[in-house]
Amino acid sequence: MAPGKQAQALAIKLSRARRAGEAKPTQKPSKIRSKTMKSKLLHDEKGQKTFVIVFDKNDEVRDGLLEFANANNFADGHLTGIGAFSDVTLGFFDPRQKEYRKIRIKEQVEVLSFTGNIVQKDGKPRLHAHVVVGKAGAWWAFPGRKSLADA
Repeated sequence: MAPGKQAQALAIKLSRARRAGEAKPTQKPSKIRSKTMKSKLLHDEKGQKTFVIVFDKNDEVRDGLLEFANANNFADGHLTGIGAFSDVTLGFFDPRQKEYRKIRIKEQVEVLSFTGNIVQKDGKPRLHAHVVVGKAGAWWAFPGRKSLADA
């Protein structure tokens, strides 16, 4: 999943536990390159930090999250989000081909669910997220069957 090339006011809540020996921050979260993305430390108590990150129109969500995580020393964290995308590339794992297939949606969609985590790999933060979006006129629920992809 590659969340959003262009966000439309997407809000992300990012939480992580402070690691042993890590000092409580005495300043605001580090600045990042985005001129429109905003962040705020909501909670910092008993080793748990929670930030809210708000992306504005045309902000690139994946890169912004990883840049924020890197600037603020996130080696692990959980995130949830709400909002909308105007251009997003999603993907799913095709068990027959044993690879991810990408689907680009170049229209306004609402983020119905955005959840995932940030972990550290090879010294850099990596994003693993699941996103469900809703397109205009696509609000009906239909029966579905479990696939073998999760087995």
